Amino acid sequence: MNFHNKKIILIIVAIIIIVSIGIYAAMFSDSHNRVENFQGIQVTVPSISNFIVTDPDGGYDTYEDSTNGIIIIPLKGREAVYSQVIYFNTSGDRIPINISGLPNGSATFKTPQGNIEAIIVNDDVTEGIVIGAPGVDFIKNMAESVVFSNGDKSIDNKQNQYIITYILETCNCTISVNTKQ
Repeated sequence: MNFHNKKIILIIVAIIIIVSIGIYAAMFSDSHNRVENFQGIQVTVPSISNFIVTDPDGGYDTYEDSTNGIIIIPLKGREAVYSQVIYFNTSGDRIPINISGLPNGSATFKTPQGNIEAIIVNDDVTEGIVIGAPGVDFIKNMAESVVFSNGDKSIDNKQNQYIITYILETCNCTISVNTKQ
């Protein structure tokens, strides 16, 4: 490959990166977001999102946005939160991962399809939410915007890392729990 071909390839790669950054910035700029209510839990989502309610696992309403590849599963009650955290750890198809910069105590996983899923719970573990998206930036933006029905904000969570760790210890599960750094 000669110098001219390498130069063309570098220019094409640079253009792709710039366009990708522009698309991402447009989707998450303040004018392109809206707050969506999922059974009393508020999450900031891209304004072009169009959620359809499904029930794929037979038990929890799942809100799916096929345009952006986002799923939202609100969890109501301590039992629902506990069982979802344990399910994600024992289902065998999700790989626990640690993503810095997410709210304290959120647990994150990589799915077989390569998506990222985060479980975030409120301080008294009466509510939680699963957010699934195709990339880390989507997860970070949405996870930090969660406001639970009792007013707890995910960004202010103080106890979550201990709560999720406790849930995992009771089921003998292993996972790394995210902490805000």
